Amino acid sequence: MDAFEECLRHDADNRFAFIGLADCYRAKRDYHRAIEIWEQYLDQGDEDIAVLTRIGDAYRKVGDRRQSKEIYLQALASRGRQHLCLDRPRSPALRFSRVQ
Repeated sequence: MDAFEECLRHDADNRFAFIGLADCYRAKRDYHRAIEIWEQYLDQGDEDIAVLTRIGDAYRKVGDRRQSKEIYLQALASRGRQHLCLDRPRSPALRFSRVQ
């Protein structure tokens, strides 16, 4: 984590550092902090589907199913960079289709 934070001190727009730092917080199960960092990444204007699905997963982990569904649907509708294939039957986004 220290390396990513140091990188961001030198280059506040480094997208790889944002993702790496957020992933570290996710690994520590600090999902709220991970969401904050991923959202900072998205605020830079890059609608990255992989990041959106990570945010959706994190909201699901903290029990916010409504927000999780909203983010998954945003990822499905996104025309941003696609690192993942979201049309797989086991995708968490598809399992949330019954959430009201």
